[in-house]
Amino acid sequence: MAETLSAISVLLVFVTVLLSSIEQNVETILSKRPQQEHKDKMRKYKRKIKNILCFKLIPISLIYTIVFYTLLPSTIEIISVSTFSFWHFDTLNTIFVFVEAGLLGLVIYSISKVITLFQELYK
Repeated sequence: MAETLSAISVLLVFVTVLLSSIEQNVETILSKRPQQEHKDKMRKYKRKIKNILCFKLIPISLIYTIVFYTLLPSTIEIISVSTFSFWHFDTLNTIFVFVEAGLLGLVIYSISKVITLFQELYK
């Protein structure tokens, strides 16, 4: 269990740093939306959005979702077998459950960004 948690932690650090840099790109592009009258600029703008979606944001969202789905059975087993106690608990299992909860948050956040870009693409 400890080895799995260590490997997941390293993976999540790299993917989260990547998501952070992509988030900056997304905010920059969304702030520079051209007006509808400029057809060429709008075409280039939508191409940039498609590139970010296809090559950056959707793959990151898939990585988060796959890691979340992979860890879900272990998390459900830990929750179903463990007893709730404020003072006497297994630290490793508790951290594992918190990592899974954090992953769920990252899945929701990254998918919401994908939805935002799709909405921007089809305005």
